[in-house]
Amino acid sequence: IVEVLLRPSWPGSAYRSDIMTIRRDGGEPRTGSRLGLIATTLERLAMGLNPFWNGAGGRIRYTLLPFPPHRFGIAMVPILCGRPLAWMAGKDYESGRVNELAFTIDCPLVLDGEMYAAPAGEPAILRADREVDFVTIDG
Repeated sequence: IVEVLLRPSWPGSAYRSDIMTIRRDGGEPRTGSRLGLIATTLERLAMGLNPFWNGAGGRIRYTLLPFPPHRFGIAMVPILCGRPLAWMAGKDYESGRVNELAFTIDCPLVLDGEMYAAPAGEPAILRADREVDFVTIDG
């Protein structure tokens, strides 16, 4: 799971944005002000959360949150359930599936619970180009 969580900005504000350039599956890069990004290869997150929609495509599921987040209080529950409201697409709430997600940001990112500094000016690239089997032990 990759999370890009952005920092507090001004007094009284819970969040601020950072400019993010994102490229999906080698397509054209798009730059915009974003509140956050969630990306994973899991089908569901902890506690059954599923903040993803537009399910066709690759192995990486992602959701981008715009800044400023239009009607965020109303949008939060539909986002967490993966059921966006009709007006959300027009307000830059975005979700989908890809096999490669490249993004350039100036803020830290969290990868499996570990905080990393994004390389300055270089994209962080998430790729899901192969499957990995995990061993389970019964007993």
